[in-house]
Amino acid sequence: MSVACPSSALGIRGLGLLSALLVLGLLAGCGAPPKPPLSKTAYVKAFKAAHTDALDSLKGRGRPSPARSRAVLRRLRAELGALRPPADVRDAHEKYLSGLDALGRSTSPGAARQAAGPLLLEAQDGFVQRGYDFTELLDPRLFEKLR
Repeated sequence: MSVACPSSALGIRGLGLLSALLVLGLLAGCGAPPKPPLSKTAYVKAFKAAHTDALDSLKGRGRPSPARSRAVLRRLRAELGALRPPADVRDAHEKYLSGLDALGRSTSPGAARQAAGPLLLEAQDGFVQRGYDFTELLDPRLFEKLR
């Protein structure tokens, strides 16, 4: 009677395959390491580009429909939400995103100004205090185009 030896070639290959699958499974569960924050220059460039794209998509077509406005606002929010801001403006960035969220939930221009205005102004103050000048982008009146 013959008994299979666990150290046979098939057993070693099987253990190797099992080990490789286990390592791959662990790596897949961990995911990629987080991306580092953007530099100030890269962040300012990306922040302004996202706004320019949003505003350009609203130009020359009269007052946009509410559905189109929400789509533009969602796209702007998604683009800015994907950015990794420098540590010194992370709080201002999060407040700005909260302002965009409040703007998206509002049902009228008055409600938009009331809900989003204070958050956007607070974000603007945070940016300016740290030397990021987005003043032309953060004027709450600018966002009336989205309503």
